[in-house]
Formats: sequence, C-alpha cells, structure tokens
Amino acid sequence: MQLSVHIQGLDKVDKMLKRAPKVLEDFAVIGGKEIAEISLLTLKGHIDKQDLPWKKLSENWKLYKVNHGLSEKIYESTLEFKNKLTIRKDGKRNVYRVGAFDDMSHGNSGLSMHKLATILEYGNELVGIPARPLFRPTQLEVKGIMRKHIKDIKKKLARQIVKGRQ
Repeated sequence: MQLSVHIQGLDKVDKMLKRAPKVLEDFAVIGGKEIAEISLLTLKGHIDKQDLPWKKLSENWKLYKVNHGLSEKIYESTLEFKNKLTIRKDGKRNVYRVGAFDDMSHGNSGLSMHKLATILEYGNELVGIPARPLFRPTQLEVKGIMRKHIKDIKKKLARQIVKGRQ
C-alpha cells in the first residue's frame, strides 16, 4: 500500500518558473520529493497521535498485546510497521511512492509490508480485523495542503512577473 505523490499542477508551476524573469531565481517551490516527505511525516504523525477515527482494538487483542509487552496503539504493536514506511522514487519521472512495499516483510507475521498495510487499511472481517484507513485520509490531507501551496505559488509568481515588468 502506497501513496503516489504526483500533484497535478506542480509541473505547470515548474514550467512557469522556467519562463519567469530572473527576479524569481530564489523562489522556492516544493517538489515531488518534498511532498513525499510531508506525506511520510503525516502518515507517521497519524500513527503517533492516533487521531484518525479508527475502531478501537478488540478486548481480546488488547489483552494479548498487554500480555506480550506490545504497544496498545493501533498500527504500532512493535513499531516495525511505522519504522518501515519509506519513500521511493518511481523511475525517471517526478513521481514518488510513500508507504509499505512488497519487497519488505514484517518480521512477526512474515507478510509483505504491502499486504499488511492493505489488510490494515481495508480490514479483514473474516478474521476480525476492522478497516483502519491510514493511507487514504493522509493522501486527501496532503493533496489539500499541496493544492493550497500551488495556489499560493501561482499568486506569488503572478505578482513577481507583474513587478518584474514594471
């Protein structure tokens, strides 16, 4: 399970900056890698804060975790899941993937991190695991942040271009 970080509009901003006057040389734009870093921090932040509307742990699972010295937090039995969340660049494109990947395995269960993330995200009612969305709400949250950022960049860029023509 991964977030694909490619915000539409960012490429347009990059093109606008390349055509812009010299005045804009020091104008900072958050690129794909930075968006991926924000996404990763947001994912981990939700795990730390437990601030998404997840179903509580069942009493049996909570008791098991306590008896085995595991964290009672959701997504955080051993910290392994959170610590393995990472960023990878997708080839030569300006697309980054943030999350858990197939070639990484979870030590306790032996599942691929991607499969474990998918089970946690969507749940598995057959074995009593409720859906606890982490990636989908994070993606929406980060897209909102980036849309605002891109809008702000366009406004600043337009002001700088007008100012440069005067």
